[in-house]
Amino acid sequence: MLASLELSKSQRDSLETATSVYTSQLNEEALSYLESRGISAGVASSYRLGSVVDPLPGHEHFRGRLSIPYLTHAGPVHMKFRSLNGEKGERKFLNLPQPSRIYNTLALYRDEDYVAIGEGEPDTWVLDGLMSIPAVGLPGVGAWKPHYPCMFTDYDTVFVIMDNDIKDAEDNPGQRFANKIISGDREHDRLRNAKIIVPPAGMDVNEWYLAEGPDPIRKAMGL
Repeated sequence: MLASLELSKSQRDSLETATSVYTSQLNEEALSYLESRGISAGVASSYRLGSVVDPLPGHEHFRGRLSIPYLTHAGPVHMKFRSLNGEKGERKFLNLPQPSRIYNTLALYRDEDYVAIGEGEPDTWVLDGLMSIPAVGLPGVGAWKPHYPCMFTDYDTVFVIMDNDIKDAEDNPGQRFANKIISGDREHDRLRNAKIIVPPAGMDVNEWYLAEGPDPIRKAMGL
């Protein structure tokens, strides 16, 4: 399983080139979208976010999207592209054809006895970039892999911050996300040091931050 995540030198070089090119193209449309989520240009720069204005060969279908590289100490290892205009029928995210990964694993090198797991990249920017809480992101319940718990066993607390976007009283996707991480499918998949944090109804972490600021989030986490 882990071998499938290995990248060749050419793949790594291509990801670094794309990250550098799109970071240099970061435009007002993307900055406006990020600012609407409370994300400053400085925070965007720290995650090397970019705009696909002049696509590299093979990236033409990403034109106009926000580029989101998955950074590690070895450089970018994956990249996603987010729609900014939300046109009907358009997919919110497009990915390069690579296995899914945890976003912002650089946070795991921080000298803290706790870490947060959020749903997706924007929640990570808020927690890690705006609130200085070490945080990684997962794009939904299906992205959690059986070997991931071993990355979090040394923490005193792992805050699992679910989305509370309740569309159906009988099925809360955010709750399924949290339950998957904490319970696992098998005994050794369980994250035993986890604590679920539930935003107000209808909100994710980003919306909670915009509505109430950082203090209620920190209070809920006991920080």
